[in-house]
Amino acid sequence: MVLALAEKRVAMAVLFFGSASHPGLDLLFRRVRDRGRQPAVFAIQERFPRDIALCLPLGIEEAGGFLALPGEEPLDFEQIRGVCMDGFFVDEGRFQDLDPSDLEYAQTESWAALIALFATLSRTSVVANHLARLTLVSFRLAELSWLAGQGFAVPRALATSSPKDAREFIEALDGRVVFKGVSGGAVFRPMQEDDFARLDALRHAPAHFEEAPDGETRRCVVIGERVFVLPGHDAPPEELQERCKAACRAQDIWMGEVVLRQSPRGWLASGLRTFPGADCFVDDEMGDAAAALLEGA
Repeated sequence: MVLALAEKRVAMAVLFFGSASHPGLDLLFRRVRDRGRQPAVFAIQERFPRDIALCLPLGIEEAGGFLALPGEEPLDFEQIRGVCMDGFFVDEGRFQDLDPSDLEYAQTESWAALIALFATLSRTSVVANHLARLTLVSFRLAELSWLAGQGFAVPRALATSSPKDAREFIEALDGRVVFKGVSGGAVFRPMQEDDFARLDALRHAPAHFEEAPDGETRRCVVIGERVFVLPGHDAPPEELQERCKAACRAQDIWMGEVVLRQSPRGWLASGLRTFPGADCFVDDEMGDAAAALLEGA
């Protein structure tokens, strides 16, 4: 079966991997397809692994890796010019017939295979975006720490389990503070009067405190070697835009955004987005730049 599939070949192509409901991926897939310069192939991640065959040989002479999608010719790794994805997951709904222990095994093995797949493709193709160190942008404190390490000024923040330190931080900012749990999923909310009475509970678990957002935002959208600023007026200095590009490349982010805020303290980097917003691919200049990057133009 493997040899039979491997004998079939298609032209150089751009591979999209993700959910069909992802607006940005869908818009960019349609743009690449309609340009007609490279075939565009969309692998719907919810169908992996049961409906998508994967062959990933290493150290085997004259054996090439490939993906085989339902109803499509096998796609040889060497024919993949570019890959576009916004993270990936393994849909447990594909394993509903398995018992819990087998489900955990299937998910773990499928996840490991995807990690290996995109790590392999990133050696020979533009993979936008292959995030080898995803934890750096999965947690707010790590994100700000990394941005500061890239030379950006960032919002003042404090993660603490000390009620005393939390009170001093809040007072130093005249109460203009937002807070959340340290883990990635929680949403910031402003400090309210009754929150002060609960600060003693920090002894049981730390929380993340941050100066409240102030000032207008600008999105520095990085696509390959180009930087676009949204909205376009009152753009940050070019030196700062170049720093945004360097920050993205340091994370192997070929297409992403650094969110800047023009605060009373100057330009602050308030976030790193690992995939551009869908509005970027509606714009012809940015959409064509992204398509050309994936096509290898």
